[in-house]
Amino acid sequence: MPLISKLEQLPNEFFYDVFDYLNGYQIFNAFYYLNRRFNFLLENYSYSFKSTTFYEFIYFRNEILPHIKLQQLQVLKVADDEDDRVIDQLNRLLSRKNIKKLTNLQRLHIIPSYTFNEQNLLSTIQKISQLESLTHLTIGTKSYDSLDKIRICELALTLTKLKYLSLTFGDRTKFSLYDHLSPQIYLNEKRSSVECLMINVVISIHDLKTLFINMPKLKYLRINLKKSNYDQKWTNELQQQPFVPQLEEIELHLNYNIDVNQIISLLTESTARNLKTIIIIINYESLYDVDEILIETLFRSTFPLLKTFKMKFTQSTSYRSLLLDYYYK
Repeated sequence: MPLISKLEQLPNEFFYDVFDYLNGYQIFNAFYYLNRRFNFLLENYSYSFKSTTFYEFIYFRNEILPHIKLQQLQVLKVADDEDDRVIDQLNRLLSRKNIKKLTNLQRLHIIPSYTFNEQNLLSTIQKISQLESLTHLTIGTKSYDSLDKIRICELALTLTKLKYLSLTFGDRTKFSLYDHLSPQIYLNEKRSSVECLMINVVISIHDLKTLFINMPKLKYLRINLKKSNYDQKWTNELQQQPFVPQLEEIELHLNYNIDVNQIISLLTESTARNLKTIIIIINYESLYDVDEILIETLFRSTFPLLKTFKMKFTQSTSYRSLLLDYYYK
């Protein structure tokens, strides 16, 4: 019996399971126009297209999109380390006409080149707010240029329908997120739905409290903390009670002069009693004034459900890292 005849005997569910492991490009090139059955399968399939170059994305727009419906796009990744035109092409895809049809797009990954057009990226983020089904957003750039990171973060953090948000910049320690923003941006009536937040900007303990107030569904957090003076503009807003009872895993990059007791106090105040994993990365000028045993004891005595506690110490003077991992299963 010919191989194609044997394949025809397999159920549709089998092929859909196989498709889930493949990039949309592979599925389209291998199965489209193969026969009527596969055409029918592909007409009812939700695609994940992950492009890693500008020309791959152009191929997607020019050669694939004319043959599938925009409603079939579920995951889209747009990336290119060298060609800055890829974000411009993404902006064209997210036209007003197309956005209305992207009703099934749930995950969007944007990884621009080192020298991308910043205004194009800001325009893209503004358009993203119109994607009704989008729940996962990843924006990452290796650029060390003077980006308007504040504006990028502001736009991304106000997308209240997201469940997953990851923002990565080439330099994670050169600016503080809340120093330039009004707290009303984050303390609006409609709270964020974000459950997983990974963002490599630097904020203070008071900023973290504000973030907890605005993200009550938070389950995983990775962020950088610094020591800063209390800002009077937050006085009224910080009277609200932070509440993150679902928080289970947290990774904190700490400035060397952060008081760990402040973090524990904030987590306790925020009813984060379900913490199961804590990862702490401390930037110290000297390792001799760090009592890692005491820090671990403080966290474990406060959070009884804690299973995994890991610490990493980095010396900023030499950029040398020492790993001290503690696993308690």
